[in-house]
Amino acid sequence: NFHAGMVEVYDKNFTLVNEFTDATVGLNFAPFGIQNIGGQLYVTFAKQKLPDKHDDDAGPGNGFVDVFDPDGTFVRRVASHGTLNSPWGLAVAPDGFGKFSRDLLVGNFGDGRINAFGVSTGEFEGQLIDPEGNPLTMNGLWALQFGNGAPNGGSRQTLFFTAGIADESHGLFGSIRAGSGQEDNEDE
Repeated sequence: NFHAGMVEVYDKNFTLVNEFTDATVGLNFAPFGIQNIGGQLYVTFAKQKLPDKHDDDAGPGNGFVDVFDPDGTFVRRVASHGTLNSPWGLAVAPDGFGKFSRDLLVGNFGDGRINAFGVSTGEFEGQLIDPEGNPLTMNGLWALQFGNGAPNGGSRQTLFFTAGIADESHGLFGSIRAGSGQEDNEDE
């Protein structure tokens, strides 16, 4: 619930059973995106645009990524400020995804870029780039998800994304594959 600034947990009957947040992210930062990765909840935080707190206040450094247990217990901070800009989408890159293999990919809604961080270290590894070496940018970037390898689920090395183009009045679904010639990540 971005407006209220809380992650809300519901049971199978859609009854609210818990809510949590990270009070250390600062005033006017609220949960923006969430993804279950390996049984833990990765939560992105974006700055709320005042006064209504309905939209994000995009800008360089406006973001955090935290990890929680499913019960809402804070585990650790993965990333803060830096290249984050209203982060939303989250996915862990599989083996075979070039130099960002096994990294946490964090998609920014604010500037449409995808950042890579070491999953266990939180170290910034870089941004996905286009063939000319410029940061890959998708306006209004939302979700990130790798294929599951099933016949209709896409290759495990294909990163699917959604975006709200034209100021979120239209939707875009696309895919990204690592370019050839990139070395695999040896660090994680």
